[in-house]
This record gives sequence, structure tokens and C-alpha cells, in this order.
Amino acid sequence: MFNKMLLVIFVIALSAIGYAAQPGGILYASGNATVNEAAVNRSTVFYPGDRIATGAGSAVIVSSADNISLPADTSLMLRNGILHLGCGGAFVKTSDRIQAKIGDLLITPDSHNAQYRLNASRGNINVTAVSGSFKVSQGNHYTRLASGKALNLQSDCSAGSAFQPAADALPIAATEAAIGTVTPADSLPSTRTSPLALWTVGSSSAAVVITTIVAASVSPIK
Repeated sequence: MFNKMLLVIFVIALSAIGYAAQPGGILYASGNATVNEAAVNRSTVFYPGDRIATGAGSAVIVSSADNISLPADTSLMLRNGILHLGCGGAFVKTSDRIQAKIGDLLITPDSHNAQYRLNASRGNINVTAVSGSFKVSQGNHYTRLASGKALNLQSDCSAGSAFQPAADALPIAATEAAIGTVTPADSLPSTRTSPLALWTVGSSSAAVVITTIVAASVSPIK
């Protein structure tokens, strides 16, 4: 009986170790990028909860269900199926409805297949619905964001807030029941979906040109 109990405990422990070791995806870096403050040489596997940052460089995150492009000076963490953005930006193409948070602002796609762009700087937060519609919520307040629309808020970002527990997330200032101001998007990235297509992400000097990469062996981000 004692031996059987030890076997059960051993199997459970192995299962837990195997689950914890599952990667979140692959990060491909161009220039200066780090994972947990360690420099990335071209590419690396990362895990949920790892601290990801780009300096003067840029990066793209690939899993079997998500493709996330990062411009320079971006800090983020992926944990519990949510992209936590500190400062910087992200262009997200998802097929598993991945959510995003900037402080206590939560961005949720209405459908599994969606594309959206985030920009967080000191003084302004921007969420652009590239493809699909979204719910942007903050506590009991929320705004619906249709495809081709952008949401702007006057608020500061914090690079370190991406790495803090949810309870300590930087509050985003909102003074009205309807969050922010919704306007037509100034420009939208290409939405081509060919596995070998070149994407131009953003329209500023920090724009990133990447090649999408099929990584069937990588699990969806959790």
C-alpha cells in the first residue's frame, strides 16, 4: 500500500514538472532583446512568466496560435493566456483569442481569429482593432471597439508594470464611464496571412518588417 502511494506521488510530481516545463513559444530577435535580462542571440524558447524586453532592437514571438511583433523599447510578459504590456508596443495576430493587459486595462477579442495593435507611451495609450472587434474594459467600465477603429487614452505607461502581479498593476486613469476616445484608425498594418509573407508592422520609424514562421511544434501561449 505504501509503495503504491509513493508511485502515485511520483507520477503526480512528474506530471507537474512536465507541465511547468512547457514552453510558451519562440522569440526571434533582431538587435537588442532580452529574456529575463539575458541577451537573445537571434532566437530562444521562452516560458510563461518570463520577462521579455526589446532595447534598440525588435522581436517577434511565435507559437502555434499566436504571432506577436514587438518594436523597440517594449517590455512585456505572457502569463495565464494574457499578454501584459508595460511600455512600448505589440502587433498581435491570434487564433486562440489571446487577451492583453496594459495596467488594469483589459483587451479581449470577440472572436478567436483577430488582429490588434497596442501602443503604450508616457502620456498616451492606444488600442487599434486591425481585424475583428474587441471589448476594452477597466473594472466595471468598458468600450466596444469595432474593426478599423482605435481607442486612445491619456495615461502613462510603466515598463515594470508588465512584470508585476495583476493585483499590483498600474492603474490607467479613466474619468468617464466610457473608456477613452474611439476614432478611425490612422493606419492599419497588412493583414496578409501567407506563411511566407512579409509584414510591415506600424508606420513609424520603429516599424518592424518580419517574416511569419510556421512553428507547429510550439504550444499555444498559456
